[in-house]
Amino acid sequence: MAAAMGARAHQDSKPFEMVKMTLVATLRGYPPPVAIEFARKLLFADMRPSFADLEAELKATK
Repeated sequence: MAAAMGARAHQDSKPFEMVKMTLVATLRGYPPPVAIEFARKLLFADMRPSFADLEAELKATK
């Protein structure tokens, strides 16, 4: 039960880790698309969008 709770806590913290990674990469001078790519790599493989999907979404929001 403790292991399941630990896994759930780790999974729930992923969005915060992604925001942190994006902000840190941006503060280090990386362009926004690269910073977003760093954050994308933090997602679990089954939840991670492909690079092409992410690129299309970024172009659609411009």
